[in-house]
Formats: sequence, structure tokens, C-alpha cells
Amino acid sequence: MRKYIIDGVIYDPIKMGEAGDFDEGCDSTHTCHDCKAKVHEEHSLGCDAERCPCCGEQIISCGCHITIKQINNKKSDFKERKKQNDEEM
Repeated sequence: MRKYIIDGVIYDPIKMGEAGDFDEGCDSTHTCHDCKAKVHEEHSLGCDAERCPCCGEQIISCGCHITIKQINNKKSDFKERKKQNDEEM
């Protein structure tokens, strides 16, 4: 599970087939063409079909400065990283 922090606002990822997704409203047997996520699952990091929850563009190429919080099963187990193109700037 992960969260995106964009301009100080925390967002949930847009999941496969849900509102705002490239394949919004698809039937329940559909999978993502890139990362193979099933409906209601998070896209894999770097998936070219994942949309930014802030601007709605492809998350891999949008201009938003995104910090990714990776949340594992333990409350205190967090990993943080920035979106790839933010690191290159």
C-alpha cells in the first residue's frame, strides 16, 4: 500500500478501473495492459497506465512533484522515495 504526497496533500493512488483510471469502469475481468493489475488493485510503480491523483495525467510523466510513502503491514514500517523524474531535476 502506498500514499502520494503532492504539495503537502496526501493522496491515495488511483486503482485499476476506478474513477480517474485509464480503464475507468472496465469489467471486473480486465487487467492493466502494462502492469497486469486487476480491477481495484494498485498499479505497479512505473506503470504507464497509472494516473496522477492530483492532475490526472500519466503519473510517470506529469509535472507534479510526488513523494511516495510505501506503507507496509507494520505501522512503523515506512519507506519514502521521490518520483523518478523529480530526482533527475
